[in-house]
Parts: sequence; C-alpha cells; structure tokens
Amino acid sequence: MIACSTHGLGTYLNKQQSSAILNVNTMVTDLMPNKSLAPYISKYSFINLSSPYNNPERCIPDGSVKLFIYESNSYIRYRTDTGKVLQWKDGVGGHPLSATYSMEIPHPIRVAICYFKASAFYRLFKIPIRLLNDDIVALEEVLEQHTFPLKDQLANTIDIRRKKLVLDQFFIQLLCQTRLSHLNGIETIEQNILQRGGNIRLDTLIRATNLSFRSVERLFGDYVGLSPKQFCKVIRFNRAFLLRKNNPEISWQEIMYHCGYYDQSHYINEFRSFTGAPPKEFSKNSQRISSFYVGNYIDNIFD
Repeated sequence: MIACSTHGLGTYLNKQQSSAILNVNTMVTDLMPNKSLAPYISKYSFINLSSPYNNPERCIPDGSVKLFIYESNSYIRYRTDTGKVLQWKDGVGGHPLSATYSMEIPHPIRVAICYFKASAFYRLFKIPIRLLNDDIVALEEVLEQHTFPLKDQLANTIDIRRKKLVLDQFFIQLLCQTRLSHLNGIETIEQNILQRGGNIRLDTLIRATNLSFRSVERLFGDYVGLSPKQFCKVIRFNRAFLLRKNNPEISWQEIMYHCGYYDQSHYINEFRSFTGAPPKEFSKNSQRISSFYVGNYIDNIFD
C-alpha cells in the first residue's frame, strides 16, 4: 500500500554514498527512489557531462525500461553499424534488441534516467513494452501535460538529492492517481527471473500461473517486452557482466558456473548474440559496453 507523501531522502550513491566517475569530466550519481516506489523504479541515475564523450559504447539490454529527462539542449546520440544516427530526446525506451546500437555523447549534457521494472511501467502507463523496443517514445506521449512542468522543476533544482525528491513526489502522486492493471501472474514470473539471475526453470513458473505457454508468451511481450526465455538470457548475461565487473579475479569458468551457463560454448554464443562478436574479438577491438545499460538495472538486486 502506497502512502501519498514523501518521507526522507533514502539516498543511494553507488552503494557506498559516493559517485561513479566514468572519466574526469563525467559524473554519474545513482540514487534509490523512495521506498514506496521500490516495486516500480529500481533507481535514478543523474548524469552530468561537462565535455564530449566520443568513444562509442555498445547498448545491451538489461531488462529495464528507461525514462530519459534531459536538462540541456544536448542529447545522447545513438548510431547503428550502418551509420544511421538516431538522436532521441526526452522519452521512454524499451529493450535495445539489435546488436548494432552504440551510443556516444557529442556535447556536454545533464540528464536524469529513471530505471523502471518493465511490468511496473506497463501497469502505470498501459503502454505495451514491445512497442518501446529499439525505440524511444517522446516523453509528452507518456507524461502528457505533466512533461514540461516536471522538466522545468528538475532544471531549476540544483541539488541532486532535491532532484530525487522531485521525481519521488511526481511518481508517488502518479501512483495515487492511477488504477494499476492486474498482470495475471506475469509480474511474479518476471520477479522470480530477476531474483534468480535468469537461471530458473520456466515450465514450473508458467504452470503456477494457470495460463497456457502461448498466453504467457503473448502477455510477457506486452508487459515485459520480451519472451520469458529472452528475458532469462538478458538477465543471465547482465549477471555474468556484474560478477566479472565486481570481481575481476574470478575466472570465466566460475562465472559460467554461477550464472547457469552449460559450458563455455553456451556463454560465447550468448555473448555474440548480444554484442555481435565473441568475447575475445570484442575485447581485441577495444569495444565497450555502455554502463548506462548492461548490469546497471539489476546491480542492487544482488547486493
């Protein structure tokens, strides 16, 4: 049950009350939302970039739906391997399912990113998540008349913790005014996959919903944006990425065992499906995976 008020800051700065520095001119501060929003929003990321960042980074799905609110007239630039430039502005993005997406930041920016649990976003806004995949829907189509007042309030708030409170208050009020959809057990499947890092038997979960496999596949596409099997792959890959990132001394064999990969070939095939190249080739070409995407959403699930 959600109370229609905001209590405290509930601050969270990268687990240790500190900010993550991507490079000397980039500051990323992660803050947890108010506790009443935890079932819906994983975290807020506030990015302040004071100079261009032109090293392309690959966009990998992480299982979340991201809401972008820019406080400047500059935006993250997305590019495909064919050279097509996609300069999406304020909006909501689903899963980047194409392995060809990369991102770069050609100008200084300030942007807030809200990481939504996919099914929770559907419950709030009634937008099928599959329609958001490989795209960003304009913020005005989602928040409607609230878009510009919220943007102005964030832009006129200097302190990041105050910005967090602005977002908390906005989404708490939205929850109080919204009749949430019932998701027929799909949300439970999603949560179990997240908690188990994608390493879980789907047949048992699906039987517990009293729905047919075909119905679960269809509903999961609307509510989460992927099939249950795809979602497991995404979360498992993110889990492996996080293990390696947080424990560089762990061998790949240990990571594969912890994350439920059958063998090295299984892991390499899934790595290639997300990045377009096997791990060694990907590293040799000095390619990078964007930390705004892979591993970011599920980071606090496995503390």
